Amino acid sequence: MESFSTQMGDNSILGLIIGCEISFWILLFSGLFARYGLRWKMTSSVLLLCVPLIDVVLLAATVLDLQRGASASFAHGLAAAYIGFTVAFGGVTIQWATVTSRFVLLVERSQEWHQHTVSNY
Repeated sequence: MESFSTQMGDNSILGLIIGCEISFWILLFSGLFARYGLRWKMTSSVLLLCVPLIDVVLLAATVLDLQRGASASFAHGLAAAYIGFTVAFGGVTIQWATVTSRFVLLVERSQEWHQHTVSNY
């Protein structure tokens, strides 16, 4: 049976992984909305530059947990897999989200403009 502190360490790493995943999507969509929806290029750049920091936070927390003497567990392996996935596929995911949001936000905006101009004549 694992000790209480080991279980809490695993739970905190698992919670951090979930928080990192949620933060990834929030920062990504906020940055893309700021860029294409609001046309706030500087704000979007700052938000999108924060996306890789999520992996740094998870990596640092995992390393600190292991340095404190925690045994490598499923949670640590999952953190490594998460970081590996984002390194391998993060760029592709961001490109997909960029193309999709650009299309959705800019096409909707152009359709609104077209409907506005057509209804005026």
